[in-house]
Amino acid sequence: MESSILDIDEYNLDLEWKRQPTLYLEMATELADAKGDHDAAKSELEIVKAKLSMKIRTNPDVFGLDKVTESTVNHALVTQKEYAIAQAEVIKAKHKVDLLQAVVVALEHRKRALESLVSLHGQKYFSEPLTRTETDQEALEDATKTRIRTMRNS
Repeated sequence: MESSILDIDEYNLDLEWKRQPTLYLEMATELADAKGDHDAAKSELEIVKAKLSMKIRTNPDVFGLDKVTESTVNHALVTQKEYAIAQAEVIKAKHKVDLLQAVVVALEHRKRALESLVSLHGQKYFSEPLTRTETDQEALEDATKTRIRTMRNS
């Protein structure tokens, strides 16, 4: 995920608003796909678990079991390579879901930031100070110069 999709160009708010729904849809679609992959990985894990469980119950001595109980079967099950691989796939798929969920939440925050920037723009937050007379303009320039000098001397 690129952080650039979260960046906002406050000088082109109209373009940012046009881009927002597309970005959100793209990420929400990726999230839905990732959730599907996660569900598929969980299903695959259940299949692997069932097959291994049957193998263990059928041939307990091959797996080093003296007697077959639910507990001993489960302990033998989690030590099998196939189970570990399937479990790792579930974890990997869940991680991707979590990351994409974070992006979708971040796009919600981006939307609120756009709303706030538009509000600030409507309140003339980004405007330059206006002067009514030449004297006001000179006073503004003097105040700016004084502020700059003060900052340099600090």
